[in-house]
Amino acid sequence: MQNMNGKMSKPQDLDLESLAQTLSDLRRSVRANNPVLKAVASSTLYPALALSLGLLMGGYCLAVSMLPSLSGEGSSWILIAALLVAGGTVKLLLTNRIAGRLPNGSFMMVLRAIYGGKAGSFFASAALCIVVGIVFILRSGHPWFIAPMIAIFITFAAHTLDLLIDLPEYRVMAWSSLVSGLTALFFIESAPWLWTGFIFIASFCLFGVVGLARAKAASGSGFGA
Repeated sequence: MQNMNGKMSKPQDLDLESLAQTLSDLRRSVRANNPVLKAVASSTLYPALALSLGLLMGGYCLAVSMLPSLSGEGSSWILIAALLVAGGTVKLLLTNRIAGRLPNGSFMMVLRAIYGGKAGSFFASAALCIVVGIVFILRSGHPWFIAPMIAIFITFAAHTLDLLIDLPEYRVMAWSSLVSGLTALFFIESAPWLWTGFIFIASFCLFGVVGLARAKAASGSGFGA
C-alpha cells in the first residue's frame, strides 16, 4: 500500500498509525463529552484556592522548620490536616456554586463526569491505597512520609483529570507533585517540615500560578469565575 508520498507502507506502520489515530480520536471524544466538567474546572476560583492553600500550608511548614518551638506535640500535623480538610470542603462548595450557574449543570453531574465509569474505579482504588498507606505509615512511627505519598497520589489523579479536561495546570501539578514527592522521600526524614512545605508549595502554588495565567490568557484581560 502506498502512502501520500508514493512510498510503500509496511503493515506494522499502518497499524501504528491506526492506533495513534484511534487514541487521538478517543481523547478528543472524552474531552468533548465533558463540557460541564471542563467549564467548572476552568474557573479561576480553583487555582486561586490552591495558591492560597499552598502559600498558607507551605509557609507554615517552613516557619516550623526554622522555629521548632512553633510545633506542639502533634498539634502542627493536626493543623495541616485540618487545613486540607477545610480546603477540600471549600472546593466542594465552590464546585456546587459554579456548576449550579451553568445551563443544565449540577454538582452531581460534575461528580458523575469525574468519578463515573472506569475513572471512578481508579479513584476508588487509589483512595483505598492512600488510607491503608496512611495507617501503615502512622503505625511505623514516621508520619512525615505521608506528605510524599499523597504527593505521588496527586500525580496520577492530576494526570487523569488532565486527560478528561485538558488544562495545563493539572499537567503542571502532576509533574511538580511527582518530582517533589519522589525527591522528598530521600530527604524528608532529616527535615520533615522543610520538605513537607516544599511539597505543598511545589504542588499547590504552581497549580495556582499556571491556572491563573491560563485563565488570564484565555480571557485576554482580567480574571473571571
